[in-house]
Amino acid sequence: MSLIKLGYIITIRRIIATWHIEAIVFLGILLAVTLLSSGVVFSHLLSEVSLSHMLKATSAEEKKIWIRAFNNLESPETSNQPSAYTTNSDFVQNQVLSYLSDFTLDHHFILETATFFFEGNPKLEQDESIRPRGKLQYLNSLNDSKNFRLTLGQWPTSSPNYSDDTEAVIDSLGSDLLDITVGDKISIFPATQKDATRAKIDVQIVGIFERRTPNSDYWFGHDKDFSYKDQRWSVVPLFTTEQNITNKLPHEYERIYTNSTWIINLDPDKIKASRIKDLVAITHNIRIRSINNIVHGTTSIKIDRILEQHQKELLVAQVPLLLMVFLVTGILGYHLCLISNLTIKSRSSEIAILKSRGGGNHQLGVLVLVEGLLLSIPAVITGTLLSPFIAHVLGNLFFNIESSRTPQITYTSIGIGTVGALLAVSILVISTIIHARKGIVAFRQSGSRPSRMPFIQRYYIDLLFLVIIGLLWWQVQNQGSFLVQSRLNDVFKVDYTLLVTPIIGLLGIGLLVLRFFPLVVLLLARILEPIGPVWAVQGARRISRDPSVPASLVVLLMLATALGVIGSAFSSTLQQSQTDQAMYKSGSDLRIVRGSSQSLQNSELLDGFLTQHPGLGNIAYAYRAGGHLNTEGFVSTKTATLAIDSAHLQSIAWYRNDFSSPYTIENLANSIKPDNKPWETDGITLPIDSHGISLWVQPNRPYQILMLQARLRDSNGNYFDLPLGKLDHKNWQKHTVSYDALDNITPTRRRSASRFRNFLSFADLTPPFTLLALHLTSSTGLEESGAIFFSDLTSMQSEEEPLPYNLDYMSKVHIIEDHTHPGLYDLKLNTSVSNVQGSQSMRFGWSPGGNGLRGVRFGHKETPINAIVSEEILQSANAKVGDSITLGMSSYSLPIKITSFTNYFPTLDPKIAPFVILDRTNFEYYSNMHSQRIAAGPTEIWGDFRDESITPDVLIESLKDSGIVLPNVLFSDSLVAENASRPLKNASWGGLLILMFMTLILASLSGILLFAYLDVIQRQGEFALIRTLGSSKGQVLGAVWFSLLLIFAFGIGLGTWAGQIIGTSILPLLEIAEDGQRITPPMLLQTSWASVFATYLVLFAVVSGTVVWLAWFTAKIDIQKVLRAGEDAR
Repeated sequence: MSLIKLGYIITIRRIIATWHIEAIVFLGILLAVTLLSSGVVFSHLLSEVSLSHMLKATSAEEKKIWIRAFNNLESPETSNQPSAYTTNSDFVQNQVLSYLSDFTLDHHFILETATFFFEGNPKLEQDESIRPRGKLQYLNSLNDSKNFRLTLGQWPTSSPNYSDDTEAVIDSLGSDLLDITVGDKISIFPATQKDATRAKIDVQIVGIFERRTPNSDYWFGHDKDFSYKDQRWSVVPLFTTEQNITNKLPHEYERIYTNSTWIINLDPDKIKASRIKDLVAITHNIRIRSINNIVHGTTSIKIDRILEQHQKELLVAQVPLLLMVFLVTGILGYHLCLISNLTIKSRSSEIAILKSRGGGNHQLGVLVLVEGLLLSIPAVITGTLLSPFIAHVLGNLFFNIESSRTPQITYTSIGIGTVGALLAVSILVISTIIHARKGIVAFRQSGSRPSRMPFIQRYYIDLLFLVIIGLLWWQVQNQGSFLVQSRLNDVFKVDYTLLVTPIIGLLGIGLLVLRFFPLVVLLLARILEPIGPVWAVQGARRISRDPSVPASLVVLLMLATALGVIGSAFSSTLQQSQTDQAMYKSGSDLRIVRGSSQSLQNSELLDGFLTQHPGLGNIAYAYRAGGHLNTEGFVSTKTATLAIDSAHLQSIAWYRNDFSSPYTIENLANSIKPDNKPWETDGITLPIDSHGISLWVQPNRPYQILMLQARLRDSNGNYFDLPLGKLDHKNWQKHTVSYDALDNITPTRRRSASRFRNFLSFADLTPPFTLLALHLTSSTGLEESGAIFFSDLTSMQSEEEPLPYNLDYMSKVHIIEDHTHPGLYDLKLNTSVSNVQGSQSMRFGWSPGGNGLRGVRFGHKETPINAIVSEEILQSANAKVGDSITLGMSSYSLPIKITSFTNYFPTLDPKIAPFVILDRTNFEYYSNMHSQRIAAGPTEIWGDFRDESITPDVLIESLKDSGIVLPNVLFSDSLVAENASRPLKNASWGGLLILMFMTLILASLSGILLFAYLDVIQRQGEFALIRTLGSSKGQVLGAVWFSLLLIFAFGIGLGTWAGQIIGTSILPLLEIAEDGQRITPPMLLQTSWASVFATYLVLFAVVSGTVVWLAWFTAKIDIQKVLRAGEDAR
């Protein structure tokens, strides 16, 4: 006890005598407490705010829990055991509502019967096809004044007498639809009863009500629970009491059908981040138990999956936050070690005297422990109280804080802050015990000749530590992420041991600085000695003579600068990554995806809008489909195929140059442009006045299910098939078809490849037409070998004329090759089988199997399609640029030539599937030359904004004004704004980054001030001696300032370099999405040099302030007094 009392007395005296040193020690402890406590509070606040944002973005339906049961009611007199209705009600009340009570706003219970018809006035008694109808319903919250208002009459009551009228109320719309009011009596009977003796129930209307806010999200899903009128009839529910339905109704209608629905409204304000796991567990339990306990029922719960997704996003967002916290905590720990060593060094004389007078190490440790605890108590109180205020201020800088989500002091924040204080105290105690090994003699020796090499360097412990750091870094790089997946399930967790690696890496660089900095400064001093000014030489000599503390300060400044560089780089990188992800998803400023909207049937209307709108620039149509690539070993690799107009691709598509280092977007766009335009040169152009075509055909034998068709294209690019007839004959036969026969074909086989129009009619076609191919179709495929002979292809006009392509000109007629199974088809000129004596015919033969179109095409020899492929395709196909490979589609294959490659392309994720990019017009032509069915038209439209003032809202309004409703429209600006508005995606960095950086600035300031103060105090004699030898005051100050300049320059320079190295190394480890996969596109390190320069300015201000203070402090030194003190000491 006396030792503790002595420690208390010594601490009080130190606070009075050396308050500036004690203040810096207190500041170090306070910084540790405040940072850790504020980090916990801010992290909790961020979780709450992001949860609130997510719940606001969640639809009303997803915030409801639905339980529905379908039962037949039984009369209480005839039932000897609990009914299904009672069983279900008890389960919901005891096993659902009671468990969810902490999270619910309210709940609705709706009990409704089968449909009834009404009688009582002519308006109710109409033909059944239009007759008004409704149900008897009970709603538990009907008399809740918050949601309902009784406009007339009273609420219904129950009657135990079965013969009494049933009281009911209706809403105001139902009153108008049925033309009834309070006091009217109507009769009702089940709609399923058709006989004249049907039983009826008399209903007395006793009240009329209305909902207070019928259009709010609160009533989502309740539209059919109240009166409405559709195109057929009016539906008006009659609301009564539960007893009137469960007791009276079964008495009249035994086992009448009822529907019981419980709708539970969750309250977003009651769902806290700390209780998400509880709510998810409860909902999972409800879902499982409902299966076994709800009789004839179903359960709909969506909130649990939404909350689980939020938990995954929160986990991913925590990784960079925890990384920065670990970095700052490590740097603060180093700062505490530094100021502890400086503080203990200033007390070396005192400690040596106490040791010489019998003081033991443990006693000195207890004295310092008491001192540390006395300083820690106010630090913990102050830091903990400051934490919610700091979190609130930082939160308001980056996102809106709701009154229900204000930051709060928690036991966790208090505990973490206390741990920080105890850590600081323990560092102070350990440093004291280490220095307490020296007695008064050792102290005198160290004062006159400081050790050049610390213990950790003398025995190469720092190099051993660097080896360990290298192994840890290698492990992190091999792990590929700071998240690890559980072997038992798909749950991801943060690997905290790996998060320590970056700060260990920085400390490893610090160890190298501590070892080599003295050598560099010594070399600098020798270089300056013959050429430099006296003050520069003196400053460099001073640091090289006792480099341990200056080197430690260099490391502190290096760590602070490195954190500033890493933090600013990560902050700008992650923010830019959110923008890049949004742009990658949209692909361009505007992307329209074909949906089920009927307005997309009108291609011309949409085309006209897109081409004439003044705010829109270039437009590109695109087609997206799946495919496959057959590689070695008969392995089929799924691929994604994007065919897009290449003319303006470079100006429309968003692209980053790092996606494909050898190529720019201009190179890529040019690489898929067709070498020629076969759709313009191939085929036989038919006379504009022709009305059909004819062909003489002879099969080698009759085929009952084989049909010959012609594939054509009109002048607008519409492809279509016309049937030339069945090949069920064995002799020569003339097959003819007129163009208007198109209208006789099943609509689904008249799909158009033009824009968004789905089906063609003859009226949609514009001559002249081009005959592209003749092909065979069969419902069962070509299961056996065969052949047909054909000749005399003519156009049907006033007089039939042979077509320009003579069939014996072999270079213009080619088989349609199956590129997956080449060699299945052959084409030959034949003179032995002909329609006319002495003429020739063409023989087309086939073998069984194969995919795609089977027949002949007219035009030039087919060449592969130019294509961009992902790098994965090059690897899986063992191909290179310039090679040709086969791309398999759903039912046909295409030859493609690899003209370039890229790792990424907007809207295509190589992690999901390797991809191929083609020119759309070229792809459309080749597909229609190989596909059995006409290829579908574009599935997407890409476009860019010419006018920056055009916003998504303005464009949507313009579309509506033009009569166009598009259900699936992606705007890059909207996606970017959506990502920016999500706290977990955008604001998770800003607040803590500012807090951490300011903490390190204060730490650096305190470390530099303490070093400068102690350095000047210890060197007063040296300064006085230099002054007596003729040096000026400016030279003395110059030596001090030059020492600080060296520390500042080395710290800033090394910190910038180390920050870039560490940032670049760990950036790939942060590219993790919620599913544990890497994000697409990958992050691109963005160093915000403006922020880095601001870091330099702040640190420069710290050093400048220290220099000014030193100038003032050294000016106060009394040389005579210092020299006399030195004489007295001797």
